[in-house]
Amino acid sequence: MNKLILNFHIRIVKFDTIKKPKITLHSLLNFKYSMTKKIVFSILIYSSLISVYAQKEIDLKSYQQKFKNDMGVVLNHTQSVSIKVNAKTGELDIFETDHEDILYLQNSARFYTDQSISLSEFFESIESISATLIKADGKKVKLKSDAFRTVDSPPSSWVFHDDDKEVVFDFIELREGYRTITDYTKKVKRPEFFDVFHFLGGYPIEKSVIKISFPSSVKINFHERAFKNAGIIKTDLTDKKGTRTITWEYKDVPAYKSESGSTTISNHIPHIVAQIVSYEYEGETKKLIGSVEELHRFYQEFLLLKEDESNRREINDVTRSLIEGKTTELEKMDTIYKWVQTHIKYIAFEDGINGYVPRPCSMVMKNRFGDCKDMSNLLVEMLAFAEVKNAYVAWVGTNDIPYQMSEIPSPLTCNHVICVVVKPEGGYYYLDATGSEMGYLTPPEAIQEKEILIHKGTGKFELYKVPAVEADKNYFKTRIEYTYIEGDSIRGKGIDYLGGYERESRSYDLKNLEESDLYDYVKDICLGGRNRFTLLNYEIKNLENNNDELQLEYSFSVDNLLIQNGNDYYLNPILFKPRVTQFNEGDFVYDRAKEHHRTVDYEFRFTIPQGYQLKHLPQGNKYDHKDGLFTFTSDFRVENNVVIVSLQYQYHLLVIPPSLFNDWNAFSDSINLATTQNIVLTKM
Repeated sequence: MNKLILNFHIRIVKFDTIKKPKITLHSLLNFKYSMTKKIVFSILIYSSLISVYAQKEIDLKSYQQKFKNDMGVVLNHTQSVSIKVNAKTGELDIFETDHEDILYLQNSARFYTDQSISLSEFFESIESISATLIKADGKKVKLKSDAFRTVDSPPSSWVFHDDDKEVVFDFIELREGYRTITDYTKKVKRPEFFDVFHFLGGYPIEKSVIKISFPSSVKINFHERAFKNAGIIKTDLTDKKGTRTITWEYKDVPAYKSESGSTTISNHIPHIVAQIVSYEYEGETKKLIGSVEELHRFYQEFLLLKEDESNRREINDVTRSLIEGKTTELEKMDTIYKWVQTHIKYIAFEDGINGYVPRPCSMVMKNRFGDCKDMSNLLVEMLAFAEVKNAYVAWVGTNDIPYQMSEIPSPLTCNHVICVVVKPEGGYYYLDATGSEMGYLTPPEAIQEKEILIHKGTGKFELYKVPAVEADKNYFKTRIEYTYIEGDSIRGKGIDYLGGYERESRSYDLKNLEESDLYDYVKDICLGGRNRFTLLNYEIKNLENNNDELQLEYSFSVDNLLIQNGNDYYLNPILFKPRVTQFNEGDFVYDRAKEHHRTVDYEFRFTIPQGYQLKHLPQGNKYDHKDGLFTFTSDFRVENNVVIVSLQYQYHLLVIPPSLFNDWNAFSDSINLATTQNIVLTKM
């Protein structure tokens, strides 16, 4: 399929998230990098436009000069929405239409003739579609109806089954100077999931228009995101019949350029979240979702649709056997959580209503598989039977979604379900069984600083903001002792201590890699993967308990590290050098994302060999950010003929905006300075 246009017209993705070995929560926004555009415009409206545009004079050379590095330019992209109240049914009729006119500037377009339009049949249906090719000589070729086929979308790596479809078609021939005009109309079946609209795509766009028309009796909240400095022109008109039309127009839209390592795309590109709150029908106000309370009620209805749970025998039997001999609630919770992580296979389902309604816990227990909501509900049922108090289901949006539920109370803000248990001292334990390496003391990494909607019974809920885990709990600590042996060889031993997310990100591979691969992986962790170092042996401790500190003990050797100059020997005592990537505004425009707050702590102890004395010892240095966001200290000292070098840095943030780049780079420079210092030994 054509992969050059970014499909920014969003359709909700059902709950489910995890991609092993590392927790990678499935993005709600599901951006499909595809030449496809969700083109949603009424064929009746735009059929006449095809003729008009076909006759328009196109200065191809001017466009090629202006967009030298682009394969095409979108001359006009107009997204239009019509919302009406159906007088017979009292339901909302919502039709989204899209018109897109692309001029191709390079002959390489011939490799991208096949197109596709994505849809989920539970949420929408395609009402009409038209595609026309205009050749360089002006000849028009309109695709016939049998050129469009509906097929299942290619499976994703994290979803076992879904109801996603694609309408595929092929323009057969594309060349420099050719144009394609595509129009189609979709009917939105679920107004609660209406909708997100983007202006940008993979090509530059001359004019991008979003137009939404609706009766004044329909209340819609429009959340305009990342509009600053975009120059988007907005008009808001109401005609004599009470139809309100809001139009946003964005001219000379640059092509979207991705940046590896940035925060989620919707933090940076202009888009609109349109949320239907309520509408009037025959004098009665029909409410959808406009508050957190209404969002909870919406999700609560899905919980109530769950089938009868009276067949609990296996659930109770398994739970009873697990908690036998356990006396505290924490012991019971720990045992049940580990059992679900180990024995219930995570399989994501995104099939219509089944993407939201949990399967009966008895079925999940019997089948030994389920998705995030199935596993969370099973945990709540088992914990309740074990008399672990205050265990609840909670809905959450991962950091792929740049909205909090308090600001946009919509299903668009949620894409995952977990189980939480109230801590005696306050706060929550987080039980996300979709990831085999996650403990319960820290939340899933991707929901830090996000709000969770906790279901506490019919009509009862709590909106709780998950705090980021402190840097002191996410640590990589190294303690290394080594010495120089005559013959230019260094021998040493070390212990690495890993806690929090630093442990979680490595434990899956440590448990599951084959022995031959495991050696290389351990070497990469302990010795930085450096080829000149030999990992002699190693031992892994505390691997099985996800809440314990992981320890790696090892020994190593390396030759030819000392540099001789007469009787002087130069040695960099920092064998493995911590590095922090620098960011320059010339290379990066968007905020940079950090996965978690972090502590890195190295201590090297070098025993001065017999027959040598220390001639030079470097001085330490430090960096302290004015707001305490990141710090670094280094220290060089001698105790009992042992050179001790200590390095520690921490950062306490999840996002680095461009305004912090200079400070961050100064922080990085201070680390680099410390790691380039040498000690000097003199042979006596």
